[in-house]
Amino acid sequence: MKLGEVVVEGQHSDFGLRSSQMSALSITPAQITRLPTLLGEVDVLKVLQRLPGVQSGGDGASTIYVRGGDYDQNLILLDGVPLFSAEHLGGYTSAINSDLVDWGDFYRGAFPARYGGRLSSVINVGLRPGDFNHFHGIVNVGVLSSRFQCEGPIWPGHTSINLGARVSYFNLLTEPVLNKVYDKPASLRPYSKLNYLDLTARVTHNLSDHSQLTAMVYWGRDRKSAAPDSSSSGEYTMDNKSTMSLKSNSKDRNNWSNLLLGINWDLKLTDHITFHTGAHYSAYRYEMSSTTTDYMHNYNKLRDLALTEEKSSSTQHSDIDEWQAKFEVETGVLKGHSVRAGVTAGHQSYNPTVEMHKHGTYSFYTLDPNTPVRKDDDKLYNNTRVDIDTLIGGRRYNFTEAALWLEDEMQPWQWLRFNVGVRMALFCTSGKTWVSPEPRLSSRFLLSSHHAIKVSYSHMAQGLHRLTTSTLVSPTDVWVPVTDVIPPVKSDLTALGYSFETNPGISIGIEGYYKWQNNLLEYREGASYFSNGDWRNLVVLGKGRTYGVELFAQKLKGAFTGSVSYTWAKSLRTFDRPGQEVNDGQEYYANNDRRHNLQITLNQHFKLHGKHSIDLGAAFTWQSGRRGTLTTYSVHGLRPYSNDPYMIEVHEKDYSYWIDGLDKRTRDEYYRNLWYYFLDFATYRHPNGYVMPSVHHLDLSATLNLHMHWGSIQVGLSVYNVYNHRNVSNVFLGYKSGRRVLKGVCPFPIMPSINLGVKF
Repeated sequence: MKLGEVVVEGQHSDFGLRSSQMSALSITPAQITRLPTLLGEVDVLKVLQRLPGVQSGGDGASTIYVRGGDYDQNLILLDGVPLFSAEHLGGYTSAINSDLVDWGDFYRGAFPARYGGRLSSVINVGLRPGDFNHFHGIVNVGVLSSRFQCEGPIWPGHTSINLGARVSYFNLLTEPVLNKVYDKPASLRPYSKLNYLDLTARVTHNLSDHSQLTAMVYWGRDRKSAAPDSSSSGEYTMDNKSTMSLKSNSKDRNNWSNLLLGINWDLKLTDHITFHTGAHYSAYRYEMSSTTTDYMHNYNKLRDLALTEEKSSSTQHSDIDEWQAKFEVETGVLKGHSVRAGVTAGHQSYNPTVEMHKHGTYSFYTLDPNTPVRKDDDKLYNNTRVDIDTLIGGRRYNFTEAALWLEDEMQPWQWLRFNVGVRMALFCTSGKTWVSPEPRLSSRFLLSSHHAIKVSYSHMAQGLHRLTTSTLVSPTDVWVPVTDVIPPVKSDLTALGYSFETNPGISIGIEGYYKWQNNLLEYREGASYFSNGDWRNLVVLGKGRTYGVELFAQKLKGAFTGSVSYTWAKSLRTFDRPGQEVNDGQEYYANNDRRHNLQITLNQHFKLHGKHSIDLGAAFTWQSGRRGTLTTYSVHGLRPYSNDPYMIEVHEKDYSYWIDGLDKRTRDEYYRNLWYYFLDFATYRHPNGYVMPSVHHLDLSATLNLHMHWGSIQVGLSVYNVYNHRNVSNVFLGYKSGRRVLKGVCPFPIMPSINLGVKF
């Protein structure tokens, strides 16, 4: 029994020329599978990266930044359930299994009132109901991962299931191959123990011809570790009197997971009234642990200091739990009006925590018999142990989020159509309730049957923040909620666009936008979550503005399809509130500011003998380099490790006891020879003042489709970065011939891959 009228597909809107909606596009499964991919991983988020106003988080990564917004400002819904972390493999592939995707709607502006809680975009992905009458599925084996999908009836004609699972094996198959390709295989070390596993399922039950019940579950887990454990050593001659040898071993572990549970009931009461109700639970767990062991041995003519062992470890947790219930009604009772109204209420819980432990064992020996030694020298300095435990955070933050919303799609005249709405959002935390009225408006002025002008405005509020460092190297991210002193982030977005469509299905559009943001959250200068103290005292509030122009052309019908997208944009930040200044209160570029972004995608479908076919695809990317903060100055002083209570205790309290017993000339000699090595403090001119080189690459793919009487076979070949351009993904400060230099990491040179799929 087919129940097309009440399937959630009814929310999958038409964003064409005659619609009032602007700054939105639809995604189809065909667009996902035809795109050339990195290592054969089909990915819905990588399709979005080729749309105007969207930037990637890095070369090959599936993370997205929309219209100058941060990553946490994207509302990603999987069958209506929020997905807090939508990436696998550290961001190089999506957590959404494309084999189960039925449709996708992407809003980068002009947000309808039914969506809220984020500022920059809404990505609404619907899962496909399983077949109610027959079992069939897909098995796909690639170089990076394998996928399995199966669907069929549980109760024929009434209940169906759609199930999919994926597992990766980067370190087993892909890494040995890449070691032969890379000129420096050591650059693969951060990825050598990086794997994921996920499971997605959707059950659909038809209660009647007008009533349907659906349930979904998603579970995904990533594990990342640096293996083999990294180590370094070296010997440094400070002058003709002092030599220092250092050895360091480090071990890192990085794990995160998502769990989504959702249930929905759709009831079509009459031809003009439909009810939607549901509830969901979404959990995100993130843990990063790091252990470092340092050995230091220093010799000079005064004393011999042997730091036999200093071991430090830290574990960071970032947990999120969300429960939410919703109710929505759609009605077309009033002529010329399509009205939607609804209410949502939920509870969110956060537990950001950092645990740190430091342990040191020190030994001091007198080598010069002429150096005075205090009577209790051995007691204090021959075998000194120091242990320090620090707990940052460690408390759970809770807040309740609720919203009432109403929107009306109306067309008073043939040439004018608009969607007007309002959303009243509440964020309730201990001792404070934040209220945010959010008006929305999107309108279309039809100039002719092929030309239209669209204008929109939306005000949004967001109750969660993502704290991130401002460097280019693997930032540590912590999710935190609004509190009684940390308000919601707010934005105002306005856009103006022109659209043109032709009969063969070709559409062309241009949009300009301007966005204001307030209550943006960042760390204070020099602070991070590993700094001592409550995280609320480590952050500052500021504002931002972003603006840009987007061009987009696409052809979706026929054997030849494709799209061209170009975006010119700016993204700036200002933190000038008294006591919360960043960059002395002056405006500076955000780290996601990228001036140019050009994306070209081409696809050609060829029919072969019988039902066989072949699909060819090409994709070209050119983007300005992303920004980050790098050291531009070094400053020297006389207080080593002045921000570390552990080092203050050891160096200032213990050492001064015997150093004070030396004569002034000997003491000055000691400071100059030994301490000066540690007094190199890095600083910079401007936040995000460094721009990495531009990124560009051409990707090609070919898929052979062989149709058999029992199913079909798909053989896919793709080549990422065909002309092997060395795109720099990250940079870091290193040393060459004793001098400090800037080094870049290119994780993905030319990358061929092959995958085999069987449909049954």
